Amino acid sequence: MAPWGAFRAVFSMGGSSYTSGVDGYTPAATLTCGQSYIFTETTAPRDYEKLARAIVVKAAADGSVTAVAYGSAQSYAVSQAADGTWIVTVPNIRKTADVIVSKSVGGNLGDRSKDFSFSITLTDAENNPIQITGLTDADGKGSFTLRHGQSKTLSGLPVGAKLTVTEDPEGYTASYVVGSSSGSGPSCTLTVAEAGASVTFTNTLSQGLDLGLWLDENPYFLLLTGAITATVLLIALDLRRKIRRERA
Repeated sequence: MAPWGAFRAVFSMGGSSYTSGVDGYTPAATLTCGQSYIFTETTAPRDYEKLARAIVVKAAADGSVTAVAYGSAQSYAVSQAADGTWIVTVPNIRKTADVIVSKSVGGNLGDRSKDFSFSITLTDAENNPIQITGLTDADGKGSFTLRHGQSKTLSGLPVGAKLTVTEDPEGYTASYVVGSSSGSGPSCTLTVAEAGASVTFTNTLSQGLDLGLWLDENPYFLLLTGAITATVLLIALDLRRKIRRERA
């Protein structure tokens, strides 16, 4: 009865059950003129919302068909094909979720005021691009920048879509965490789940010292430098005292 792409749905009407094919159409149902039928969706297509209310389909005495939303203003349309078959079209609403992308910078040389560039690619299961106003273009691509401590919420992503997030680390060592999973490199790909997801990218830039130590913060370097200087001064003072005693 209703075309909506290559997803199957199950409907109930007049005591009978109808399953849509991959083209979105259910087999034709024979209606009795002068009768009304309650049209409900019992199983929604994968990753789509099920119809919240039933629709009343009425077959008039002259053979025409009309439809009335049952207790709601949900969208529907009634049309007649060239062969005289009446078609009731009820669009399903795609489930959506949010993905939060966060940025962290580490290392004693990490610049926490630096903006890092990110790009995203959003496609469906068949790798067709998905365009979302204000987020991705007709090619399913988008971009944004983040610095240390900032995050970006990618809102309204279709559940089941494939999202690839890539950053330009600009010489930093890049890694990421998605939920409880982690990986190395500046890019990760995930399937948008109904519960959404959080992705944290970490860039690290550090400088090692010849003393065999690897310091992650400047204050530690300053403390070490101060300790070495103090030790040198104490040794010099001790030598000076010994020279004075020998001369005396």
